[in-house]
Amino acid sequence: MHRSILTVVTILILAGPAHSEGVKQCFRCKSDGGLEKICQGASTSEVIQKCGEPDSSEKTEKVSDGTNYKHNGNRSSGQIETYYYNCGAGRFIKKLKFDDGILYSIINSDKSHVGRERCW
Repeated sequence: MHRSILTVVTILILAGPAHSEGVKQCFRCKSDGGLEKICQGASTSEVIQKCGEPDSSEKTEKVSDGTNYKHNGNRSSGQIETYYYNCGAGRFIKKLKFDDGILYSIINSDKSHVGRERCW
């Protein structure tokens, strides 16, 4: 029995990366209404509505050649915005990146040493 479970788990682990393309990155946050799920493709307003204001944020202007510069005065062709949500003491801080208001990346940043649990 253990051997067949181990075989299935091994197959799923090995097959996972081959099938993971097209799968959206998501994370969960706490809100007044309970737990909310946020995935790639969400807007900044949807994230704020479901998860509240981020603990911190930063904006980076995109310039026409595709390079990102922070407030450099060049003519911009959009904006990259990064939200940081502290998921609580001992948990990773979630780093959400938006391109022109649309969420395209969710990654774990540094671990937090303080804070209330508000996401995972």
